Amino acid sequence: MWGGTPSTVCWPRCGAGCSATRISPSSFAEFYCAHNGRDSVPPSLLATALLLQTHDKVSDAEAKARADFDIRWKVVLGIEVEDRPFAKSTLQVFRAQLILHDKVREVFESGLRLVRESGYLKRRSMRVALDTTNILGRGAVRDTFNLLSDGMVKLMRALSQVELISIEKWAQARGYQRYLASSIKGEAAIDWSDKRARQALLAGIVADADRLLELVRQVQEELGEDGAQRQQIVAAAELLGQLLHQDIERKSGNGDDGVSLKSGVSKDRMVSVHDPEMRHGHKSSRRRFDGHKAAIVVDTDTQLITAVAVLPGNAPDNLGALELVEGSEANTGVSVQEAMGDAAYGDGATRQTFADAGRKLVARVPGRPDRQRFPKDDFVIDLAAGSCTCPAGRLTQTIVPAGKRTDDMGQVHHLRAFQFEGSECMTCPLRSQCISAKGRKGRWVLVHPQEALLQQARALQQSAGYDEY
Repeated sequence: MWGGTPSTVCWPRCGAGCSATRISPSSFAEFYCAHNGRDSVPPSLLATALLLQTHDKVSDAEAKARADFDIRWKVVLGIEVEDRPFAKSTLQVFRAQLILHDKVREVFESGLRLVRESGYLKRRSMRVALDTTNILGRGAVRDTFNLLSDGMVKLMRALSQVELISIEKWAQARGYQRYLASSIKGEAAIDWSDKRARQALLAGIVADADRLLELVRQVQEELGEDGAQRQQIVAAAELLGQLLHQDIERKSGNGDDGVSLKSGVSKDRMVSVHDPEMRHGHKSSRRRFDGHKAAIVVDTDTQLITAVAVLPGNAPDNLGALELVEGSEANTGVSVQEAMGDAAYGDGATRQTFADAGRKLVARVPGRPDRQRFPKDDFVIDLAAGSCTCPAGRLTQTIVPAGKRTDDMGQVHHLRAFQFEGSECMTCPLRSQCISAKGRKGRWVLVHPQEALLQQARALQQSAGYDEY
């Protein structure tokens, strides 16, 4: 792949008419060395091979084999039957370069420009569907012990570069050599069933991390305010500090009892030093993954992907939904008449965002929770009359403050709730199905900030049969 001049080698050979050929040859110049090496494999050919690989869902080795021997692939790639166009490593390096230099989006946008120029989308408006899919991250998911070790190694490497010595020599001089092993847990000769031994190992790692961060403060004073080395050290120190904060609980006291692992999983927890943006994510209550989410918009008539965004793995599916729809219009030059999504897009905040923008959103209202007691849906709320009627037929018009809540968009809402009198609830025959038997308080029914929009959506869903969305 390396060597050659892309402007003279790549483009005359590619007869596939792929979207990559719509990009100027200079777009890929930074991938290559123009002064030495053999002729380069055309980037347009490699881009087309990646599209074929994704379409056929095959490995890098199989993609190499199909490019060598599959006539269908050769026709699309625009090569001769006897050609062996690239090695497996060439395809892997090219993919990495696309990501590193952010050229994937440029190839995608170039393809959409070709679609517009060819007249493939001649309509004045379109319907689009919104959805997400999980993407695995490029870093290994590590437990707390090894995660802290990885963070320390990253910081040690930055500090060793300041002294112009290898990280091995730097670590040995300061007693950190055990962290250079592939696994700090594997190197630890302890009985893992012994709680005290595990606690002592954790305390030692945290103490070493604290000592390393203190050393960073001393080094920073010697370095100037600016400079690449200082920025690299600061970034690595902040990363290690975040790892300590998210997983370690510090207690008052001395010895090994001073630190412990936090119970539960911290919000927005980092799971890999080598891919810090990876997160624990869920596509359903049972389907978990570690990585990112790809949010896409698809034209329902042509199945053409018109907009793409990458979300954190733990982000809600509806994050940035309106911006994706607007991006779809910018990419295609066709207005979006209607956007559709599943229940993840059917919450009140997303509906309000689309309504404020004057856009139509069709999405299923999230289902009723499976609870033993009456859910809010069993209460008749009349916002115009300011009343709420319970399943037993009792009505209240008492509205009280119910705190505040921050939605997925970061907006703070001051909540209200309808309150039923405790004396009435105490004598109600349906009390056991409505509220806890303990206490004398009446039932509260929370009013969602977008309750009016949700009521309209439920009515539309029931009358128009939108359950498939």
